[in-house]
Amino acid sequence: MSNRAAANRPLSISVVIPVFDGEKCLANCLHALHHSELAPIECIVVNDGSSDRSAAIATELGCAVLSTGLRRGPAYARNLGARAAAGDILVFLDADVCLHADSLELLRRHFESDPHLAAAFGSYDSSPQHVAFVSQFRNLLHCFTHQTGDPDARTFWSACGAIRREWFERVGGFRTDCARPATEDIDLGYRIKAQGGEIHLDPAILVTHQKSWSLLSMVQTDIFDRAAPWTRLILQSGTCPNDLTLRRRRMASAVLTCLAFCFLMLALAGLNRGASTALAAAALAASALLDLDFYRFLKSVRGFRFSVAAVPLYSLFHLCSGVGSVLGTALFLCALFRRTRETVASTDINVKDPGDLRAHL
Repeated sequence: MSNRAAANRPLSISVVIPVFDGEKCLANCLHALHHSELAPIECIVVNDGSSDRSAAIATELGCAVLSTGLRRGPAYARNLGARAAAGDILVFLDADVCLHADSLELLRRHFESDPHLAAAFGSYDSSPQHVAFVSQFRNLLHCFTHQTGDPDARTFWSACGAIRREWFERVGGFRTDCARPATEDIDLGYRIKAQGGEIHLDPAILVTHQKSWSLLSMVQTDIFDRAAPWTRLILQSGTCPNDLTLRRRRMASAVLTCLAFCFLMLALAGLNRGASTALAAAALAASALLDLDFYRFLKSVRGFRFSVAAVPLYSLFHLCSGVGSVLGTALFLCALFRRTRETVASTDINVKDPGDLRAHL
């Protein structure tokens, strides 16, 4: 094919879906993909050590199925699928999302209209599948974050995100040093931006989230899989964009919520109970004022009672973010201290006696 013909042909799309014990959601995900207005040239499902029927379901529904063997984590699975894919654009989906019919077409239009675009991603819609209050709240929080995010994005989202193949290869794909879903997609976005790539957030590119959340899973995720690793990533990269959950208003609200919790603990301990209680109430009120846009969003999609009932959960989210940030900072400092000691020890060996260095090696 000539260069002119290659430039004029539509960009081809490969869909890559990692799955770990996802049989309850995967079939819905693949059925939604089947009804997409734009058909990808292939759908590659990467079985990441599942013990259920995930691989069989993907095979039955006509997907190419790869296996990681043991569980290696979604980043490793996505990289494996990307290496096998043939498309110009790599679209990554989570196994627990259902694409809207026009989402793939919208993604392709972005890449065809902007040859400099490296990556693009979308948003959860405002109709999550599970009706339980915690699930509704957590999914709507993510929806709001992306619906109000800066279109000129500084990061990436692998639940429904696309990357031009040459950019994926240029930055080396996803980092694979974590076996759990964490911030590997954020890290990928940071590396794309560091090399001058453009990333676009389009809130019209929608998926429905099927995940069921409990209070415990929300706390665990927000501390250990989001705030802690993201804080380490920020400190390592020196990048803290004023966007998404890192907006200055959101961070200020989280700080106020953590202060309110501290004042409340002082009041419960009987230390200046009146003043501590008043300060806790004032901090919570200030936090709520900073978050009024989110509560207005909840009111618009679920009503006034839902938005009021969400206040304690959002305060808990802020508190978890604060705890995770402290934990992430501590882990970063520990790693920095360890590397410094190793560097000093290596320098001492070099200085004292070259023979010691040979013995050490």
